[in-house]
Amino acid sequence: MQRAHQQFASVVLKLALPLALGIAYLAAIYIRFYSGLITAEDRPAWPAYLAYFVLSAALWSALETRFGIIYRCFEDATLGRWLWSLAELNVLTLALVSSAAFFWRGYSFSRYTVALFWTLHFALCALAALSVRAWLRRRASVLLIVIGEHLDIQSLRRECLPAGGEAERRWFPDVRSFLAALEEIPVEHSEIVVGVSAGGEQPLALLSGALERLPVPASIALHGLAAGEVRATRSFLLLSSSPAAAETFDYVFSKRLIDVAVSLAGLIVLAPLLAAIAAIIRLRSGRPVLLAQQRVGRGGRPFSLYKFRTLPVESLADADRRWNPPPTDHWGRFLRSTGFDELPQLFNVLRGEMSLVGPRPERPHFVDQFRRQLPFYATRHRFRVGITGWAQVHGWRGDTSIPRRVEYDLYYLRHWSLALDFRILWMTLMGLFRHARSF
Repeated sequence: MQRAHQQFASVVLKLALPLALGIAYLAAIYIRFYSGLITAEDRPAWPAYLAYFVLSAALWSALETRFGIIYRCFEDATLGRWLWSLAELNVLTLALVSSAAFFWRGYSFSRYTVALFWTLHFALCALAALSVRAWLRRRASVLLIVIGEHLDIQSLRRECLPAGGEAERRWFPDVRSFLAALEEIPVEHSEIVVGVSAGGEQPLALLSGALERLPVPASIALHGLAAGEVRATRSFLLLSSSPAAAETFDYVFSKRLIDVAVSLAGLIVLAPLLAAIAAIIRLRSGRPVLLAQQRVGRGGRPFSLYKFRTLPVESLADADRRWNPPPTDHWGRFLRSTGFDELPQLFNVLRGEMSLVGPRPERPHFVDQFRRQLPFYATRHRFRVGITGWAQVHGWRGDTSIPRRVEYDLYYLRHWSLALDFRILWMTLMGLFRHARSF
């Protein structure tokens, strides 16, 4: 029943959000030209404004379908996170339409109308999403069973319950204590979700069999498995430990196409800057200008990572085994703080050894050390490593906590999308300008 309600809510939102485009556009034109609130010396050229609306609606709908913004309103998304994704979609559509309108020399569109249009559309979409999620939450009569002490309750509610709603929650120390109290579990709820860790000695087969005897639908939410694909056959349930996104068309082809295009363009555009940095390093501290360090990439395969040298020449011999060695001087600190020392890695991206966005690669000595200390550290290498990443834009770079860095990298693996990559690239650029000014 809850799944049917969620599908119905998705259909309602799928119809409401495009409809909001038309309502917002007509309202914007009325406020700008006919309401008297803003002085208007002329009336809009309707053919031009109609063409602007058609292009905006077509692009917005195509991008929404491409990134699945509407369905993410209910699946693993808080309302705030979803509104951020909607804002990114509106800004991207506005940028594309504005770029097209720039070459349309026959007419100049009112900036007030355009600003009102997208602001009203965002407000209407937010109101629709809030209403639909509230409707879904009112109909969610879910009993949440929590087994064990190491579950992330907030993530469990966000990812496994309709719109994050629950009617009642009960806790049990282990599966056997839950099975002993199974007869006392209330069945007036429309659904039961059991959250349990996949590790340890939990008898999951007994749990699954016991839940089949309940008169209401019941689901098991396993925590602790690496993010992967779940596929049902006639006789088996296959749990793949590989991140599902790593096998998609978007990751294999679209992401690679973007990597090649941006890295090639970057090397061409930044060639004068690269040459200037190389010349300054050569004049200040001699050779070598570039370092080729061994790093571990996707699949645990080693490769040579290129970067500008910020270390003293005499410390290069043991650099692979020293954690965060200090830079040569003020200039070296500047290169590190701005990330300019990483620019030669565009060559690695062009060669396919790295991506623009992904978990940062580490040296083999430290990879072996961290793999023994952190259970999911090796999971990072199921994606192509990157110049920047989700952990880095949140401040986990340099001499910072490795467990926290791994936690953010695993989040990136589980939630990867092209939209997330673009968001990380934007946050990286903003951080770069901020560091450059402060330095």
